[in-house]
This record gives sequence, structure tokens and C-alpha cells, in this order.
Amino acid sequence: MSFDQHMKDLKRKLKELNGTKKDTESIMRTELQPRKKLKAEVQIWLENVERLNGEVQDLDDRIGESSALTRGFHTEDVSKITKEVEELIIQHGKFHGGLVVDNPQWIGQVLSTISLSGEAVKACVKEIWQCLMDDGVRKIGVWGMGGVGKTSIMKVINNQLLKETGKFEIVIWITVSKEVSIVKLQKDIASRIGVEFSGDEDETTRAGMIFETLSQKGRFVMILDDLWEKVSLERIGILDRRYQIMLPRGIKGLRIWDCNVDCIEEYPLFSRFILSSIGSFSYLKFLHMYDCGNMRKLFSPDCVPLNLQEFRVIRCEQVEEIIASEVEESRNGYHGISSSTIKDIEVVFSTGIEVHL
Repeated sequence: MSFDQHMKDLKRKLKELNGTKKDTESIMRTELQPRKKLKAEVQIWLENVERLNGEVQDLDDRIGESSALTRGFHTEDVSKITKEVEELIIQHGKFHGGLVVDNPQWIGQVLSTISLSGEAVKACVKEIWQCLMDDGVRKIGVWGMGGVGKTSIMKVINNQLLKETGKFEIVIWITVSKEVSIVKLQKDIASRIGVEFSGDEDETTRAGMIFETLSQKGRFVMILDDLWEKVSLERIGILDRRYQIMLPRGIKGLRIWDCNVDCIEEYPLFSRFILSSIGSFSYLKFLHMYDCGNMRKLFSPDCVPLNLQEFRVIRCEQVEEIIASEVEESRNGYHGISSSTIKDIEVVFSTGIEVHL
């Protein structure tokens, strides 16, 4: 057999192998559901197919650079790669019982939810997802008045995490309720990740057991639904190097802690995802900001809460601009916040005093 015939034979068999790979990937997309992972032998097979494609491309390049007299020197390489291609075709026929197996490390539960519609809601889901994919983000706060769809949005995020990304091995959903209990939170989290408490452990020991298990299992997302007040994640057993999503419930009073509030000019924080911003925030009476790294453009001019009575900014490093554009005069009962008021607020973060409007 001539050298050219050897190359044609290799290309024909490689085409067959790539067709098998394409079919395998199609089946894989169907079988690779939550709680499943690819079999190790299948993963290795796919990697070897990719490797051989690269080697054939490299061989093609070298042959193209060779003269008619030296092309034959590559015959041994052609034969070697052809044999490997044949072995992979045979090996694929030995995959029995499907391409996936149960993933013992996988933790999470798909939740029932409704279909979400509206551009504002879609924008909210998109931004939360982008934050989750950003390794620099550790905590995400989602808040709004009751009934605006916070929990529904987060259920969609929960299900999307389980379906679309292999970035997290664990997705935990915890409903917190109004009266936060560290003990109950620890027990709820432990039950999700397979940790058993004997009943004699103190808070610190329980936190250590949770931390140790989570560290062994890999990256995780924890969604705390219906959270009313600040919770020490370290006391629970969660360190800040992983993702946590916290969902405060109502907004008659809102406390924001340990996060950056840095909104772009077109979309201030308190108008971005609410279709009727004034109506949604008209009941907000107090707003407390604690230990926030940066705050800017908190309110749009038409969204300064009508009944805001108390605004505290405590131990915040930087406060650039509370209102995206200054309100020159009060209209329809809105607070007319002047530049002097903004100046007073900017002083608060360094003095740690409370400001009452």
C-alpha cells in the first residue's frame, strides 16, 4: 500500500471515529442529568479522540512541509495513529449500561417553580447568574417587597445551577423563616450534606463538622430563603471563600451588610428590577447599611422612599453618591434630598454615627 493510501485509510477511519464521538456526545447530553456524572472510561475515551485529532492535524502539517522524497519517512507515524484510531473504535463498542453513573458528590434538589416572564425579571436572573459565575463574588443579596417574585427567581437559579453548570458540586436550599436560629440552620444544612449530629455537640463543633464536610465535597452554592436579619456564616460553619446567596424577605425595614452596592448610573439599586419603583418601595421606613465596602447610586431620583424615616450608614468604607441624580425639589410627596443632605451622609461612614431623615 502506498503512502497516500495509508493516509486516506487513516482519514477514513478518523472520520468514522469522529462520527461515533458526535453520536456519543448527543446521547451524553440526554443522560447527563442532575445527580449523574460521566463514566471515567467515557471521559478518557473522549479525551483520547480529541488527542488523536490533534495528532493527525500535526501530522498533516508535517507532511505538507515535506518533499516528495521525504514524505515516506512519516509512514510509521501514520500506521501508529491508524492503529490507535482502530482501538478507540473497538473500545467504544464496549461501553455497556449507558455513559453515566450516579454522582455521590452531587448534592441538590430540583424545585417546582412557575415560568417567569418580563424583561425586568429576565435581567435580574441574568445578573444573578453572572455573579455566580464570577469567582470574585462571594455573597449575593436579593431583596424586594413580598410578592415581587424573589423566591421564584431563586428557584429558577437553583434549577439552572443543577442543570447547566458543573462549576458547583453542591446546591443547598434552606428556608430560614423570621426567627433565625443558628442551631436550626446548622441542623438543616447538615441534613442536606449528610452530616449527622449526635446531639451532644456545641455550636463550634457543629460548625467544624459542617465546614469539614463542605471542604471535602467541593464548591457550593447556598441559598437562604426568607432571611430577615444578619446571620454569622462563620458560626454556622461557612467561610467567606465560597458563594452564599441571601434573600431578605420584606422591605418595611431593610438591613444590608458586608457587601458592595455599586450600581451603574442607568440602573440605580432601588429601581432596576421593579416595574413600579415608587409603589414597591413606598413602605420602606428604615434602611441600614453595615460594613459595606462601597456604595454608590443607591436611589434613582423617582425612587427615594416616600416614608423613609431612618437611614444608617455604619462602618462603610466608601460612599460616593447616594442618589444617581440630585432631586431639586419635592414632588408628589417624594423626599427632596439636597446636596447638603448627601454631604451629611458621606460623613457618616467615617464617623459611624446615625443619620435620621
